Amino acid sequence: MNTKSTISTSEKPSGFFSQLSWLTAPHSSIKDSASRQKAELSARFTLVMFLLSVIGYLAAIPSNGLEESFLNFGVSMVMGLIAYVMSRSPYYTLGAFILSLSFLISPFVIAVNTTTTRDTQALIIEFHALGLIIASALTNSWATWLLTGLSVAGVFSMTFIGLPLPTNIGGLTGILTTMGLVLVILNNFRNKVEYTRLAELEIVNRELSSIRDSLEMRIQERTEEINRRSIQLEASAMVARTAAEFRNLEDVINHVVDQITDRFGYYHAGVFLAESSRQFVTLQAASSPGGKRMVERGHRLEVGRQGIVGYAAYQKKPRIAQDVGADAVFFNNPYLPETHSEIALPLVVQNRLIGVLDIQSKDINAFGQEDVYTLQTMADQVALAIENARLLAESQSALDELQRITSRGTLMAWKEKFSHEERSYTYNAFGLAKSNKDISKEPASEHNLKIPIRLRGYQVGTLLLKRKEAEEQWSSKEQELAEKVADQVALAIDNARLLDDSQRRAKREETINEFTSRFNRSLNVDTLLQNAARELHSLPQVIEVSVLLKPSEITQEVK
Repeated sequence: MNTKSTISTSEKPSGFFSQLSWLTAPHSSIKDSASRQKAELSARFTLVMFLLSVIGYLAAIPSNGLEESFLNFGVSMVMGLIAYVMSRSPYYTLGAFILSLSFLISPFVIAVNTTTTRDTQALIIEFHALGLIIASALTNSWATWLLTGLSVAGVFSMTFIGLPLPTNIGGLTGILTTMGLVLVILNNFRNKVEYTRLAELEIVNRELSSIRDSLEMRIQERTEEINRRSIQLEASAMVARTAAEFRNLEDVINHVVDQITDRFGYYHAGVFLAESSRQFVTLQAASSPGGKRMVERGHRLEVGRQGIVGYAAYQKKPRIAQDVGADAVFFNNPYLPETHSEIALPLVVQNRLIGVLDIQSKDINAFGQEDVYTLQTMADQVALAIENARLLAESQSALDELQRITSRGTLMAWKEKFSHEERSYTYNAFGLAKSNKDISKEPASEHNLKIPIRLRGYQVGTLLLKRKEAEEQWSSKEQELAEKVADQVALAIDNARLLDDSQRRAKREETINEFTSRFNRSLNVDTLLQNAARELHSLPQVIEVSVLLKPSEITQEVK
């Protein structure tokens, strides 16, 4: 944290540089970065030129006097100020030109106004060289050529301002001309290099821009594809999850086709279920109006022979028709005239075909390979939901049948148990007594609570509770309590019946075992027959027993 603070503080410009940046900032209308740099550099040069001229003027006053000092530095101060003002404007090149022109004029002004003897030729070379260099850096080639011409013209016009011509005027003008020519060539070369670099940068920028646009397009397409895939996966999971919530087979398949149409936006969805022979698949549910009419008329397709659905059922693999008009396998269906693409997904459980999920769209090429994966995953979950619903229905049917058999067995056992007499008991103020009154025929009233005694769906008795007419009516809680007591009475009576039956069966088995043991005590046939007659006579309500052994009536071997 402290390191970042230190770095940011060191990078922040000091007060002097901050003021300098403000004093030399280019005009806001200049947008090009290269032009702004040139404008800022021109402003700095002109500002420095103006300040040096002012300092030179103030320093020369004590020795040369006010008038001579102004004559020497006045032109530089005025032109420096003008050049600085122009450099801060949109016409910064004019300010740079004025700055370079001031350097060309300065040696002549110094030579005219100074009282000392100085080498005019050296002054011209020094100042003109500096002016031309500045011009070549901040202006164009034409301005540099113009200043070079002015420099040469100034040398030849020295006699008109009272200055002697240089002794080697040809060499001086040649130096100035050569210098201007070299600077122009260098300036053109630099501009050409910069232009080439800029052109290369533009090409690279265009390529980068093209790559960026391509990447952005690919990212956008990929993002849209991911979003679409995510929506499909979410919709697929929702369809499979909600399908698993239903228990009835018809509810499952109707819910599946409606959910696929609503969540995926497809034109038609239908569920075909395989018949027991596996030769046909029959349309059992559909979401479109035409598909529902097909369900009503019992539409079915032959496996392996009719349409994309029949092909998918035969191969147990998905089949797609991206353009149904060009697909030879497509089954032309008049009930679905707007179909342009179709996909059939087999519903398979443990490699056993149970049906086909058929989805149709109004668009051509509506189904891609990723759609096949998503939809087949959903179809597998739907197949499990359909199979579970079917198994549950079969289990419920078997359970109901078992319940009916058990109930009929219980009813027959009760009829056999109590076929000879009805049993009824009454408890009142006089105590408990056996009753011959048929309470099942008494009407129920506000003070008579009549509760049927039911066992496995059959009424086996009646429970009657009476109150005095002066007392309150039976409340719902009291009635509920009486019904629970009646249920417990039915179960207790049935348990007693089952226990009695078990005891009687055990007694019967015990008697048979005793007879068998007694019969096996003798090996004589007559003795065995006599023992059998004697033992069977001991059974209840048996008054006579006869045993006959007649071999002549045996006609075949009993196996």
